[in-house]
Amino acid sequence: MVEHPAWPALRDAVEEIRPWQSEDGSIDFEAEGAPSPATVERVVERVIGAVEELSPLLPHDAAYHRALVTDLRRWVADGFRVPDFLDSLLAFQPARNRVDGLQHLVVFAMYTQNGNPDRNLEAVVLKMVWPEWLADL
Repeated sequence: MVEHPAWPALRDAVEEIRPWQSEDGSIDFEAEGAPSPATVERVVERVIGAVEELSPLLPHDAAYHRALVTDLRRWVADGFRVPDFLDSLLAFQPARNRVDGLQHLVVFAMYTQNGNPDRNLEAVVLKMVWPEWLADL
């Protein structure tokens, strides 16, 4: 997954958006140095394009990716207010396919585990660890 050319495009687009986000994940276009809404929209379209390019590689996450694209487009349409990715979050169901080594591509507006108190867009590739001995339980 991370070897696919769309992954660095996705990662870079998300990294471009993150500094523009306020603590709550919204984007304040009145802030000093803020980009224009059109600039942010173009970068979000790059995120969407990369997700759509990678999604066929992960058919088990197709419903999640469709919901994610809808959530991202809603964020754009709502003027980049506090992101509401609940629909895609609910669609992400990795427990339905517990297969060792199965990969997932997720993009969430989330708090990170490193103590950052801000809610930022994050793109993550996950690899399911589900060894046979565990599956047998």
